[in-house]
Amino acid sequence: MPTNETIHLFTHHRTIRHFKEQPLDQNTIQTLLNAAQRTSSSMFMQQFSIISVTDP
Repeated sequence: MPTNETIHLFTHHRTIRHFKEQPLDQNTIQTLLNAAQRTSSSMFMQQFSIISVTDP
C-alpha cells in the first residue's frame, strides 16, 4: 500500500511522558479540560474520560 508523510506520521507516532513533582494550578487544569472537551475524535463524538490524580 502506498503511503505518504501524514500516514507515516500517524503510524509511527509515540508518546513519552515525563512528570514533574509539582501540582498544576487550577487555571491550567481548567484550560486543559476546556481543550479536551473541544478535541475531535475518530468517530466524530466528543466523548472523553479524565482522571485527576492528586495523591502521590
